[in-house]
Amino acid sequence: MLAPMGRRCLLSHLPFVTNEQKACQPGVNVKAGARCSGEKRAMRPYLLSTVLTVAVLLTTAWAVSAGEAPKRGGILNFGVVAEPPTTDCHATTTFAMVHPVAPQYSTLLVFTGPHDNLKIEGDLAESWEVAKDGLSYTFRLRRGVKFHDGSEFTSEDIKATYERIINPPAGVISARKAQHQDIKEIATPDPHTVVFKMARVNMSMDLHFASPFNCVYSAKKLKENPRYPETEVMGTGAFKFVEYV
Repeated sequence: MLAPMGRRCLLSHLPFVTNEQKACQPGVNVKAGARCSGEKRAMRPYLLSTVLTVAVLLTTAWAVSAGEAPKRGGILNFGVVAEPPTTDCHATTTFAMVHPVAPQYSTLLVFTGPHDNLKIEGDLAESWEVAKDGLSYTFRLRRGVKFHDGSEFTSEDIKATYERIINPPAGVISARKAQHQDIKEIATPDPHTVVFKMARVNMSMDLHFASPFNCVYSAKKLKENPRYPETEVMGTGAFKFVEYV
């Protein structure tokens, strides 16, 4: 549970895993075989409670090094300066959203390490390469990753997520639309490969792909309701959403 300043937060007693073992899904971990727990309940406003599955917090500040021993959950005292204005990662620029919401999601790439030595590693991407002319980015995606509803993660989810950021449907807010306008086309040659074709070279794209605000959403659920992230927190991340309290 993540709460305002001075309140005590409770996480379920399940083990953390190292940075090499993230990308947790219910019942399966792509590298570690760790299990997730918790179930989705009705949402109520104000404070976000999460069940800890296995995890690294997917923000720049709290990456866990691969050499650390596994730890168990417990009580977490976590101070926030404001309630999240939305649960849609794409709609805001405030860390009041990132801190409590982003741990339920994964991103294509991820920042790891301390602030003075940040690195970019694959999160949902197992590997990637940039064309010599800088006009395409090809990502090989992790296999066996599942969303918290049990559905399979594929390249179509990456495509749908970034198309939502670049060309938000009616009623959807995209706070970083302008940062992604150099993306000309997104191709999915197979379920585990996604290719971003660029209109021009953008030296910041690795940073955008690693942004904790670029949460990857379910393509199927976006097709059903492009605004579902505003009312339902459901991703492939290290934490599984339980409820607002």
